[in-house]
Amino acid sequence: MKTLSQGTIERSAESLIKPRPTVRTETAAPFASSLETEDAGASPVRTSAAAPIVTDHLSVWYGRQQAVFDISLSFPSTGITTVIGPSGCGKSTLLRTLNRIADEYEDVRYEGSVKINGIEILGRKGNLEILRSKLGLLLQRPYPLPMSIFDNVAYGLRLQGIRARSELADRVEHYLRICHLWHEVEYKLRGPTSALSVGQQQRLCLARGLAVEPEMILADEATSALDPISTKIIEELMMEQKERIGVIWVTHTLRQARRIADRAVFLYMGKLVEWGEAPDFFDSPREVLTAEYLAGAFS
Repeated sequence: MKTLSQGTIERSAESLIKPRPTVRTETAAPFASSLETEDAGASPVRTSAAAPIVTDHLSVWYGRQQAVFDISLSFPSTGITTVIGPSGCGKSTLLRTLNRIADEYEDVRYEGSVKINGIEILGRKGNLEILRSKLGLLLQRPYPLPMSIFDNVAYGLRLQGIRARSELADRVEHYLRICHLWHEVEYKLRGPTSALSVGQQQRLCLARGLAVEPEMILADEATSALDPISTKIIEELMMEQKERIGVIWVTHTLRQARRIADRAVFLYMGKLVEWGEAPDFFDSPREVLTAEYLAGAFS
């Protein structure tokens, strides 16, 4: 998988809540003003009763190098879906295609379909900020915006038209409390984010993302750079949120996947090998390759 530069990731993190021009140039109808369901007709993809994200024969290339091969999946609107597999197997590429952060690469190319609430998002021209406000992003390293702790959470709220100081203060406190951060920062809200630990910064980024009320959270190795205590806090936060929003969590750690997953997806060499409900997936895998990976035969 290609690696995004720090500057690109910072711009992408900001774009989740700030309108920005699209980087794609295909001529097609723009996104709807909101991602409301349209009649998509029958589909051969693996679907569930409530699946806001559906990929159908999705393939992704970086130039001539194919990273994802013909993946058809659905991701439910609640619960945690973990995406596991060896390094370089397409996990992060799949995740970054769902909100089109992969567009930051000039040579990226897609085939197939990705639909959010029935709306096709590939090959369309505008309103990526609408898409990205629906899909919060939590990266391996936290990237707080270059402003105060308070303004990091308030930024997206202001863009949504909230200007009253009292309402902003109430909402900022609300989301910092959700992320178990309020009592750690309540007396330094106007201070810089650089004063926070890495674990605190990650929780701040989660509070910033939740403040715009996303439908799903995309977590790309969201705890791999954190200490065990911070990792536990982030996992517990996601477990609390999964009853109302969906979480798609890329992880290299099988122990973590077993702890948090309601469903699991196994990718190998860019291809979908197996997916299913967590108990059956981990205890009784259908595919030999899955069983070998879970047993530690390769990593």
